[in-house]
Amino acid sequence: SIHLAYVADTEVKGIPAFRFAPPSDVLAPPDENPSNAGFCVPAGDCLGKGVLKVSVCRE
Repeated sequence: SIHLAYVADTEVKGIPAFRFAPPSDVLAPPDENPSNAGFCVPAGDCLGKGVLKVSVCRE
């Protein structure tokens, strides 16, 4: 799953809101963020920085 982190308070059409965004390590390869190793299926088959292989999540 992809998690989000609080960024700032904001306003949308006059309604107060909170802005959230994914942290920079969310799309990092497993050598930078070991939590993402589960997206490399089969093991070691990673797409690189900025992309997660989520097609296996459908299976």
